[in-house]
Amino acid sequence: MSTTKAHYLVLTFPAWGHCRPETVFSLRLIQLHPHLSITLLISEWYRDLATAEIAQAHLTPEEASRLRVVFHPLGRLPPCDPNGGKGDSENFRIFADWVVDYAAKSIEQTVNGDAIYAKEEDGLIPIPPTVFLGDAIALWRIQPRLEAIFNQAGLKPPVLARLNPLSEAYIAAYSAADGSPLPTVLEAYQQARTAGSTDDEAFQKTFVASEDKYIEVLGLSPMSVIQSHMTSLTSFAKQFNTVEALSITFWPSYESIHGVPMKHQTKFKGVRAGPQLFDGNPTVTNGTSSAASDPTLAFMDTALARHGPRSVIYVCFGTLFWPPTEAQTALFLDALEESGLSVVLVKGHKASSKIAGNIQTWYQKMGSRAHVTDWVPQLRVLQHEAINVFVSHGGSGSTMEAMITGVPMVLLPGAWDQPFIASELCKAGIALDIAQFGHGHNIGKKTARGVLVTGREKDMKAELREIFGNLSSDKFDKLRQTAREIQQRVLRDLESGESFQMMQKLGHLADQAS
Repeated sequence: MSTTKAHYLVLTFPAWGHCRPETVFSLRLIQLHPHLSITLLISEWYRDLATAEIAQAHLTPEEASRLRVVFHPLGRLPPCDPNGGKGDSENFRIFADWVVDYAAKSIEQTVNGDAIYAKEEDGLIPIPPTVFLGDAIALWRIQPRLEAIFNQAGLKPPVLARLNPLSEAYIAAYSAADGSPLPTVLEAYQQARTAGSTDDEAFQKTFVASEDKYIEVLGLSPMSVIQSHMTSLTSFAKQFNTVEALSITFWPSYESIHGVPMKHQTKFKGVRAGPQLFDGNPTVTNGTSSAASDPTLAFMDTALARHGPRSVIYVCFGTLFWPPTEAQTALFLDALEESGLSVVLVKGHKASSKIAGNIQTWYQKMGSRAHVTDWVPQLRVLQHEAINVFVSHGGSGSTMEAMITGVPMVLLPGAWDQPFIASELCKAGIALDIAQFGHGHNIGKKTARGVLVTGREKDMKAELREIFGNLSSDKFDKLRQTAREIQQRVLRDLESGESFQMMQKLGHLADQAS
């Protein structure tokens, strides 16, 4: 492979769950490839978080000289929420255009070799970029502008790569890999909407009518299409066919999760680069992580001293997701109390005022057994010897952190790739899912593993009791053992396996431009 100097331009997405792995991916490329320079575009919103993440890479002065970080403004709040509602609105496209509008100026300045800040201390890279790597949500909208910007500068259009900080099975399902029925159902849904059907009517005619169709790609347990998230995903699926680009997914290799090679060559058009996480150390190991300055770790140290290992349940549903209803939140909190264990609970920023009130009431009842906060050093929490289980919405970043620390999970998937992740990790034997919290069209339907979602409170309570009342059972010990086995396989994959080898290849995308 060529060692000619190359310049990559990377556009991260203004959501920390996307921005963080895309930033770490860029830093790892810098460390692996001495011929490579990178301009990294990050929303001004994440300056502090990104600066802290970059510091964890411990770049040498020479490596730092090949990295140019540009914090571009966004100027105003997003014009819409791509997670809002069930219907396939234009929110996905509008949101992507909003990102592109604010990043375009910095992209143009980078291509032209212009200074972006008032001082020339931002580290101008002397050669123009020949490779553009953009988040999957934004790439399809920036591509036409890229061609115009590069043409105006007298340069060939760049090699394009799509960054997917998402589950590989999710991407495969929406790109029609391995006979996935989802694209066909999505197309039928959109046709019904165009013909005048309401959201609910179209959903009934297509998704509900296709409940006997199962998604079976990569490592998924057979998963009914009705379990997939709907919002704006027609647009999401279409964009894979709109832009010709290498698809790079940040997800562990199939073999590292499932322990066996894939039985057949998947038709998924893309590559996996493995988890993009920095711990500040070459490997991650379990153990205490005392930090007098961090109240969460101090709480866990106290729990460990008083109650021993595996005495703390860690709960974090991200910033956007909580149980669908306030009544379900109350049932969930009651189950945590009845477990008899201590609890670290992250509120998130999107919990409603009533849910926040439920949390406060629960916190007062729990007393010294509970620690409630807005943020935790999650990897440190998962490494702590006191951790018993991680209760999560099933986001890709959180679940990969659990995998590399060997922590079993209880998952309540919300949207996007989360149902797919729950399906895969339950099949892999390192997670359980809370099925009875299904709502809306899911009520009265069976999940792929045969659980009938009833919508009845007694069944929700029974499921929660079965999960949280048995965290020391043989069944859960089996999950822990499997989690440790997967931890070792994923770490080996990152250090020398398929994912590491792909990171070596991804430093030479510029060769395609010559």
